[in-house]
Amino acid sequence: MSEDVYAVPDLTKKVGYGRRKREQEMEERGEREERIVDIYATADNLDPVTQQDAVQENTAQVQCGGSDQSKKNRSRAAAVCLMLLCLLLAVIIGLVIKYSELNTEKNNLVKDLVQMQSKYSNLTEQKNQSSFDLLLLQSRFNNLTEQKEQLQSRFDLLQSNYNNATTERDQRRKMLCEPHGFTFDGGVCYYVSPPEPETERKSWEDSRQYCTKRQSDLIVINSRAKQDLVERVAGKNRNMWLGLTDREREGAWTWLDETKTPLTTPTYWAPGQPDNNTSQDDCVVFWNGGKKGWYDKKCDERNRWICERVLC
Repeated sequence: MSEDVYAVPDLTKKVGYGRRKREQEMEERGEREERIVDIYATADNLDPVTQQDAVQENTAQVQCGGSDQSKKNRSRAAAVCLMLLCLLLAVIIGLVIKYSELNTEKNNLVKDLVQMQSKYSNLTEQKNQSSFDLLLLQSRFNNLTEQKEQLQSRFDLLQSNYNNATTERDQRRKMLCEPHGFTFDGGVCYYVSPPEPETERKSWEDSRQYCTKRQSDLIVINSRAKQDLVERVAGKNRNMWLGLTDREREGAWTWLDETKTPLTTPTYWAPGQPDNNTSQDDCVVFWNGGKKGWYDKKCDERNRWICERVLC
């Protein structure tokens, strides 16, 4: 009987190491010993059947108490396991979400990498094309530089030839200009009538005849250089016949050169000129006085003149 009692110990209880745990274990152990003592104390006074029933009843009570405690412990263990499972499930769900986010970020990075590789390839192709274009331009530049140097050399040669030809032409013109008292200056071959005596002064028509007898004509002013020449050689306060007239048609002033060039700008008329003061002022003189410039005069007036010889 005593072996059956000792054969059912409560092994589901947790072992505690605190003072309160030890006191609870000692109290439970004392109660168990008291039950066992009671069983042994009353065993001699009962008959065998009665003793057997009493032992079975006490054993059942001890087993029931241990069974309730075991159920409580299992319930607690199940709750703890459920909590651990829930926590584990939450961790797994979090890891799955994090993995999904990381996988999405990875895919985005892969797309960006592909795009960057594509851009890099395009830039590399553009760079290679630019390098090729640069080499082509450099080659063309070198060719143009060489052509420029050749053209410059040819231009220098032509310029030198032109200068030599101009010098030779001026020398030849000077030789052709010098007879009959003509002067070659600034590319113009001219003759200025002497200032004295006054009897040497002539009308516009006579002045022209004097010039034509010497292979020339009254001077034509078609540039500023010629105007400056006339101002320089005319002398102060003197009239000089010019090769300008409107005898063919009043108001239509025309030069005496071969092309019959009409009067165009620039003109050097004196202020208020031409005025046709006598209604027969059809010829032009240059007056180098206070209001210097061109004046229309009667063609039969007697003045000095300037001849110009056109040289080839």
